[in-house]
Amino acid sequence: MMYYATKRTVKNGAAQTPANYSYTDHAEAERQFHLLCAAAIRNDDGAEVTSVEWGTIEQGAIERKVWMAPAPVEEAPVEPEET
Repeated sequence: MMYYATKRTVKNGAAQTPANYSYTDHAEAERQFHLLCAAAIRNDDGAEVTSVEWGTIEQGAIERKVWMAPAPVEEAPVEPEET
């Protein structure tokens, strides 16, 4: 069987070129999946949405995870206290 791991991201509202990895070894594909998950959790590239998946070419996805960056929260202006 042929295994794969892939990472897809959306940044600034546009889909980015996916990172694709092919393997003939189950353990190596799963390892790459977890490495991609770790990178997605850190979100150093500032993506709004990150999807990481691994599986087989023949049977499709085994596991998929999605992360969405939290929307910025606008804080209400603080009014000075009257004394």
